Amino acid sequence: MKRIFFGFMMLVVFSASAALTEQQAKQLYQDKNYNELITQIDNNASQKVVKYKVHAYVKQKEFEQAVDLIESRIKAFDANNKAGLSKEWLMKGDVHAQQAMDASIFTASSYAEDCLNAYKTAHKLQPDDLVTNKSLIGFYMGAPSFVGGDTDKAYELAQLLEKNFPYEGGMTVFHSLKSLDEIEKAESKLQALLTDYPKNHEIALQAVYFYQQQEWFEKNQQLLNQSITWLKPEDEEQHHDWFLVHYYHAKNSIELKTDLDKALASIKTFQQGPTTLTEAFEQWPVLREAQILLLMGEKQQAITLAKQARSASEDKKLRKKAKRLIKKGRI
Repeated sequence: MKRIFFGFMMLVVFSASAALTEQQAKQLYQDKNYNELITQIDNNASQKVVKYKVHAYVKQKEFEQAVDLIESRIKAFDANNKAGLSKEWLMKGDVHAQQAMDASIFTASSYAEDCLNAYKTAHKLQPDDLVTNKSLIGFYMGAPSFVGGDTDKAYELAQLLEKNFPYEGGMTVFHSLKSLDEIEKAESKLQALLTDYPKNHEIALQAVYFYQQQEWFEKNQQLLNQSITWLKPEDEEQHHDWFLVHYYHAKNSIELKTDLDKALASIKTFQQGPTTLTEAFEQWPVLREAQILLLMGEKQQAITLAKQARSASEDKKLRKKAKRLIKKGRI
């Protein structure tokens, strides 16, 4: 009897210790151990942990399993816990959003509608929540009108959000004005944000994208020349924005053929960024460096780097630009 009891207690202790922590689940996800996440995380785990199981299903395109998991949690959830229930619906909407993007044109609209309904339910349960609002607004801004996209609704919700969350809401107002093609108003809002939140790399980066889309290169250069002098933020989550500002400073300087010494320093700074960021740019940083060197009159160094970028890349656009630099000595 004692052995049975001891064995039972050991099983309980082992089961408790086997439960993954949020940090362990995050690490497994970063390491792409999706099967391990699916196996080890219990369906009734906390939302902070179970989301990694859902993400793992999505990464493996096992969307139905992810939806079934969330729906089972919703059925068992305490109806009085509106904040928690809202997060479950939000997670369901996120899965449907991925499902829609992965689907064929014949089925995507159905999943998009499921996504919108889930986001609406989440918003109804927690109408003042920042993440819930941003998800619903994002859908209204990004989805086609035939599946529920509505830029006017997005702008209306963004204005309400700004009252409770001035920074996040202000950024959302800016993006919604862009989606409405209100370019002058969007620029005015952007300038207000740059004034209200000085030396903010996130806002600066959004401004850079906006100016680039409008082909306002001179205005972009003025902002970028300021932005690269700002100190690297202490918050690690903002480091990517800091490095990206340097990349786009180099790119815009090449466009205008100006500030080349600064541009060279900027592209070298970007190349020292985290690999999770720099790898996404493939061989473009190397080619940018080659283009800058060519403009500075260092043709042989430029050709050497262009050859390096071309041989290591499968990007057709990059290879074409590299070939032009190598063969014709032109950007």
